[in-house]
Amino acid sequence: LEITEDILRDRLSKWRQFHQDINTGKIAQLRSGQKDLYAEIEQAYKTIFSEHYFEGPIPRENIDDIFSEPWFYLSDEKNQYEISEMSGGERAIFPIIMDFVNWNINNSVILIDEIELHLHPPMQQTLLRALPKLGKNNQFIITTHSDYIEQLIPEAQIVRLEV
Repeated sequence: LEITEDILRDRLSKWRQFHQDINTGKIAQLRSGQKDLYAEIEQAYKTIFSEHYFEGPIPRENIDDIFSEPWFYLSDEKNQYEISEMSGGERAIFPIIMDFVNWNINNSVILIDEIELHLHPPMQQTLLRALPKLGKNNQFIITTHSDYIEQLIPEAQIVRLEV
């Protein structure tokens, strides 16, 4: 799933406003089935990127950008950076995080094809360890061509397919 930066900025900004309205009491009570997506996405993001956090939207100042979405900043405790400056790993993982939260993925079988794509080995390991924490009672079927990924998974959980 490809999520453009503008769509991501728009969704995160709107969800953050809703989150703030809950925290300030403007929204006294959530309706049945309603949830604070911003808080859940931020928590899922921190599950994978433990040293990172959301800074939030900052309005654009250039008059030419008046109709554009506000910049949305992230931070890794050393640097503040905009969504457009996310690492390749963050770009690859963010849609996974959003799907888990948006679709409330629990009690499901999840297929992930070539999980190693666009991720360097430490991030592959981090993602594999974080996946069970993103939802409850899920089963993962993961395809890979990576010997490194194979080493991270207990032998009893590996099924090799041959053509």
